[in-house]
Amino acid sequence: MAQLNKNMNKNQGHHVVPKSYLNQWRGFDNQLQLFTHDDGRFFKRGSDWTGFKRKNYNIYQDENNFYLPEQITEKVDAQAIEVIRSISFNQPLTGYERSVIATAVALQYMRTPRFRAESDLMLEAQFKEPFLEHQRKRTDEDLIKLKQEIVSEKPETSRDSLAIEEIIKMTDQEFIDSYRDFIMGDNSRLGLNTFGHSKFIFKVPEKAEGIFRFLWLVYKAPKDSSFITSDNPCFAVPKEESDFGVGLFSPNGLIIFPLRPDLCLIICPGTKACDEVYKKLSKSLTKEINQLIVKHSYDVVVGGGNTTHLESLLKNYSHKKTKEVSVKDSGDYKLIALK
Repeated sequence: MAQLNKNMNKNQGHHVVPKSYLNQWRGFDNQLQLFTHDDGRFFKRGSDWTGFKRKNYNIYQDENNFYLPEQITEKVDAQAIEVIRSISFNQPLTGYERSVIATAVALQYMRTPRFRAESDLMLEAQFKEPFLEHQRKRTDEDLIKLKQEIVSEKPETSRDSLAIEEIIKMTDQEFIDSYRDFIMGDNSRLGLNTFGHSKFIFKVPEKAEGIFRFLWLVYKAPKDSSFITSDNPCFAVPKEESDFGVGLFSPNGLIIFPLRPDLCLIICPGTKACDEVYKKLSKSLTKEINQLIVKHSYDVVVGGGNTTHLESLLKNYSHKKTKEVSVKDSGDYKLIALK
């Protein structure tokens, strides 16, 4: 089974946004209108474009652990798109439909590159200083023992093999000096590996159950406008600009998820109503939501076939790929959040 899993993993491209979801934004030529922040370029591609894929993104690296392939997330995606396409404005959702969308929201919130990058920022902000303090206390003897442990490990990737080969060539003192320079240097970063990030997938059922019970606002765009989406389509925003940090369950936040070009779902974690409210939006309010979608994208913004629409939203726009870590004192306790 382990060997089979390895073969299935080989060159596997996992979609961080479902193809079936993106297809809703295709123009008459079956292409998506895209904008990439890194080069400021507008262009067209299909929903299977490699920019929406990450290699080995939804799986554990350890062959002895549960293997979570793309097929599992595709089952959630398939159920979700069927419900999303069938939504009739002002028609209450059934319990089944709510549960399917709640699961899709939880999964989509945690499966994107931006979520992973921001998770690493939070981890580093909370644990880097204690980690460095621990490293400072390590003696030369501790590091020599560490070197011996590393070179005795079986490499899992070609990158591991190269690293071990370089370490074997080092003297004990060279390893000690190199290790201390790297750990204490300005370029060192603390974050989860693929194995650690993959564990978020197992939180989806628990998160979906909570999302199911919140108040949902289903907004409809006017006929002369539409909602856009991105490579980070599901995200949380504060209700007020002054609110400090929000997440999937933050009572002072809102969850935004454009369901399709004409509908956008906004979930209110602060209100447990297990109900939907339907509302038609003006063109100006639709634009405000679209501006939030642009702001919380990672690399790519997705529109329909209308280039002018994206160009107007992105004119003179300066993008930050992630939020920034913010620290707030609360008595003797320091609150750390992304803002």
